[in-house]
Amino acid sequence: MSRGLRIKRLINEVREFIKLAGELISMDIDKFMADYRNRYTLRFIIVEIVEACVDIGLIILREKLGIEEVYGYKDVFRKLNEYGVISSSVYRGMADLVGLRNLIIHRYWDIDDQRIYMEAYSNGFSIVEKYLEEVERFAFKP
Repeated sequence: MSRGLRIKRLINEVREFIKLAGELISMDIDKFMADYRNRYTLRFIIVEIVEACVDIGLIILREKLGIEEVYGYKDVFRKLNEYGVISSSVYRGMADLVGLRNLIIHRYWDIDDQRIYMEAYSNGFSIVEKYLEEVERFAFKP
């Protein structure tokens, strides 16, 4: 599969996850918290969004910019910013999302699903949409 097709497939996947997350955070918090399936689904969606966004970044770094050495998820976004692919504000927002993903995956402390809901509710996934726009602009520029 070509680089462009892989990036487009991943972008579509992320947008589908954002849509699903929107359905979850459109519930009121009490209804959201009452069903464990909602909480686990939102956790899974966040993990999948971050991992797909990292995959997009790795494709750009390796295949378009020739950068092989990357030291973790946050470094992918840092290097994308460093090479002008994404803006500083998008870099910071995506790095924060990596932190939330790490909390979910590694359970650094008890996961606070109410906090995850509130962060998703208040910020939505607008930073992810902005990331997708910026990488699309870079990856598909003439």
